[in-house]
Amino acid sequence: MGWVPGIDIFNMGPWDLSTAYGHPIETRHPLVLQALDKALEVGGRHGIHVGVSPESEEHVKQLYDQGARFFESVNLEGFVAERLVDYRRACQP
Repeated sequence: MGWVPGIDIFNMGPWDLSTAYGHPIETRHPLVLQALDKALEVGGRHGIHVGVSPESEEHVKQLYDQGARFFESVNLEGFVAERLVDYRRACQP
């Protein structure tokens, strides 16, 4: 993303990304976190604002310290998604 002229903001979609990696709605999966870290690093290097979906107030602070500057609001969907992940894990043998 950093080498494409004219891009000044990039929004990370953790639900979509986790699903693409084969771990639906696991927004804290190591692959998703690794991609987020890379996006923040590349964005910072190229002056691109990276949008993120924080999961808590503390997470906002952590992401801000990592360079995130665009935040989606946490809402009911996040809560429901967390419960779905808990349910999915509980159902696995």
